[in-house]
Amino acid sequence: MNKGLILIKVLTKALGTGAAAAALVMGTAFSAQAGPQVTAKANVPYLSGGRVYASATLWGPNPVGTKLCVYLNTQHPYTPDITVASGCKSLNAGTHRVSVKKPACGNMTTYAAVVYKGKTKWTGSTKYKLFC
Repeated sequence: MNKGLILIKVLTKALGTGAAAAALVMGTAFSAQAGPQVTAKANVPYLSGGRVYASATLWGPNPVGTKLCVYLNTQHPYTPDITVASGCKSLNAGTHRVSVKKPACGNMTTYAAVVYKGKTKWTGSTKYKLFC
């Protein structure tokens, strides 16, 4: 007989149906928290002090080894977007930003990714914003 089925029968007899179901659900919820929470947001690029900044915010807590990567991309008429600034930072929670000197004119966007153990767990991007 399956060990999981035996556990369910024992819990049901000992605790009753409702308590057994609650115990199983809570056990599943606690074991699911081993990975990153991955609640993040890419922020629209902004101009400050002659530089264009791209930033993203990662809410936590997240396990050690979680990285937040931020890319500032500019639109090109004939090719895919070009990354003009990028950076990754190991964070439990917080904001990471990158910047570049303000171009003469450029349509820019923020792209961000959360990476844990070499796997991308979340990606997000913003609408384009024109800087001239």
